[in-house]
Amino acid sequence: MKLTNRTLVLLALLAALSGCGKDRTIEQADAQKNIDDQAETDRVAGVYTGTLFAKSGGKPMGSLTIELSADTRVEGGAQSSVVSAQATLETSDRSGRSSETIHFADGRYDLVNHSFRINTTVGFTRSQSATLSIAGTVNDGVLKGKIEVPNYADFGGTYRLVKDAPAADVAAGPGALDRARGTRATNYRGRATTDQDATLEARFIYTPSTRNADQRFFDRFFPLRSGNVSVSLGDADSPVVVAFPDAIWDTRRGTLTGTSDGNLPGQTPYSITLNCQETGDARTPGWNCDWNGTRRMRMKVTGSAR
Repeated sequence: MKLTNRTLVLLALLAALSGCGKDRTIEQADAQKNIDDQAETDRVAGVYTGTLFAKSGGKPMGSLTIELSADTRVEGGAQSSVVSAQATLETSDRSGRSSETIHFADGRYDLVNHSFRINTTVGFTRSQSATLSIAGTVNDGVLKGKIEVPNYADFGGTYRLVKDAPAADVAAGPGALDRARGTRATNYRGRATTDQDATLEARFIYTPSTRNADQRFFDRFFPLRSGNVSVSLGDADSPVVVAFPDAIWDTRRGTLTGTSDGNLPGQTPYSITLNCQETGDARTPGWNCDWNGTRRMRMKVTGSAR
């Protein structure tokens, strides 16, 4: 059959119209998916409240409130959206009530399996930091998940929170770090013995580093704690005092390590390392320390629990 020019034009027009119809259908489907994805993201936003439990032992750590905030823009075709969170942990014990809050930003919420993970970095000394992670799933107004520092999961916590639920007054059992803080002294006295068997009077002072709100929250899930150690050697009227800033107390292993660097009179540089092991008990805590520098010493000090 011979096709006229008019017929060819009509066929071309029909084909174009058919293509436009398909394009409109695809565009409509994409638009509807974006609407659905945005609705899903908006649905999980809100305030969730419940109890945080220690992963090790299962004891309550306190009342936990997580406020999830969702990005108002879901990119077309994306499988996830951006979420942020504000977590508040409240505890109540014999010493009163305490509350710590931390912010997590720029996390991802998976639109398919309804899960999220958000990380934040917290400095635990002036030069060292670690990552705190909050993760969970959201289904039917229930948020379930965990808070932990990678590689220190045993010190983490798990939670099951309900959207718009009232806050609970939870009497929290102390974590490992809290027990250590409460049963260790800050002032110790004892003796140091040099590698030449000379004996010196020794005084040892541990002062915890000042912590901001993020660090106080972070400390609940992390066994390492920074502090400043001052060691005085010799006669009390004219002692030699050496400072070990940012000493690290590992409450898992019961160790404390620090370094002191500086210059002696005449600008002679020195470096001293201090390695200590916890001794004693809650009533009479102490430290056995190795002092390594231009001289080597062994130091034993004890204190009284606060």
